Amino acid sequence: MHYISYVVPTQTPASATLLIHYADILAYGSAGGEEEEEEEEEEEEEEEEEEEEEEEEEEGEEEEDEEEEEEEEKEKEEEEEEEEEEEEEEEE
Repeated sequence: MHYISYVVPTQTPASATLLIHYADILAYGSAGGEEEEEEEEEEEEEEEEEEEEEEEEEEGEEEEDEEEEEEEEKEKEEEEEEEEEEEEEEEE
């Protein structure tokens, strides 16, 4: 962080505001530039975190869907086996 010492005139509030604004421009290249950069970085980090969370949720949903499909397939296979056994018993 940059520190600049300057005198603020007390005659008019407008001149004091302009002087402070000018000092900020000298210190940061633009008024509040450092703060803007920090805010942008924080926003980018938040967006990245949200994207990662969404991806993790999607992956979790895909895994659940796959598990459900596997369970359904197993149930179908078991039902088919039971039907075959019943048919064999009826033939006997």
